[in-house]
Amino acid sequence: MDTLEVLNESGHLRVTWDPENPEETEAARKTIEDLKTQGYSFFEVEGEKDGVLEVRRVEEPKSKKKKATRTVATRPMAGG
Repeated sequence: MDTLEVLNESGHLRVTWDPENPEETEAARKTIEDLKTQGYSFFEVEGEKDGVLEVRRVEEPKSKKKKATRTVATRPMAGG
């Protein structure tokens, strides 16, 4: 299973999908596209190494690996 965690004004929303399931993958893709149009940023998170999480910004969450991925989407920052 792949996971997208969305951090937004309501708190925390989790979207999961099986990359082998076309219906789940398409529903997740639509959610991702909607978030992209709202200006969300995406970060892929990998397991801890020496107590530190590896985080890297991605343009679009997608799993090219065989293992499950965890991606976090954050809403756009407002300047002040």
